[in-house]
Amino acid sequence: MVFTNIDPYHALFTFWTGEVAIQALIFLIVIIILSFIVERPFCKYFCPLGAFIGLFNLIRIFKIKRIPSYCISCKKCNSVCPMNIDVYSKEVINDPQCITCLQCSSEISCPVENTIIFETRRGIKDEDKH
Repeated sequence: MVFTNIDPYHALFTFWTGEVAIQALIFLIVIIILSFIVERPFCKYFCPLGAFIGLFNLIRIFKIKRIPSYCISCKKCNSVCPMNIDVYSKEVINDPQCITCLQCSSEISCPVENTIIFETRRGIKDEDKH
């Protein structure tokens, strides 16, 4: 593990063994304190894997798209997003923090059908292919 000396999760699960670097314990304490203020602080701001995956959100093939003409402005998409992305104000959700969980989609939480869709190719929606 490259990040063992600063990995808060490694520190959390091995701190009783005495094999944990002090930097990792300090980072763990900082993450715990931040979690009372910010939801998922490690995932959002420190995770190297999340940062790497987030780069591909700008060029993704499969897009999450909001159709403004169908939207009733309930903003439920914003409230259910686990990454706190402002889905309501965007037409294409390509935020680097998006984890493509589809919680904001019309199939899961949006009350209006086909308002937030998962588009597979430019201009062709899943429901149009059938």
